[in-house]
Amino acid sequence: MPSIRTRTIFLLMVFVVPYLVIYLSGLPHWVGRLMADLIFVLTLTLGIFLYSLSSKMRMILEGGKLSRPEYARVRPKIERAIRIAGVAFGLFFTFYVTAPFVGDFGSVLASKAPVKISSQVRAGSGLMVFFRQSVYPVDPGVRSNTPYRLLYSLNPIQSGRRYELSVLPKSRMVVDYVELKN
Repeated sequence: MPSIRTRTIFLLMVFVVPYLVIYLSGLPHWVGRLMADLIFVLTLTLGIFLYSLSSKMRMILEGGKLSRPEYARVRPKIERAIRIAGVAFGLFFTFYVTAPFVGDFGSVLASKAPVKISSQVRAGSGLMVFFRQSVYPVDPGVRSNTPYRLLYSLNPIQSGRRYELSVLPKSRMVVDYVELKN
């Protein structure tokens, strides 16, 4: 099991530090959110691989069914399979989330600004609306079945309203938004 200190650092890096970067750093919100998204993506990628590959991490917890003596012979095989699945998920996450985000990050550094889309939006969110929100542009020409992701917003986007979205096109992240008056 990870130590309390390790878990605390991970949770702070994912849930607290990004808000501080966005809202208290004095940077423009899109720069702060870009940095917060970078922290999130890289911390999560690193965390997946460290958890999967660390020999100190126990995949089968004490007190669980698989920790009983009758499973002693197959326990190493099961633990290896869980580690392989973790690494496979880490590779999937790297290719489908981290690599596109890093490509977008490089494009933004080269051009000094993200891509802007003006559209009416349909927004959806789960239980953690303050952490992640799905944003679907609905205007002709920018309609999409794949949502853009808005992370770390204290003011959620409202469905049915028009916004100018500053987006990262490959990773489909929203880094800033401004409500447009009709």
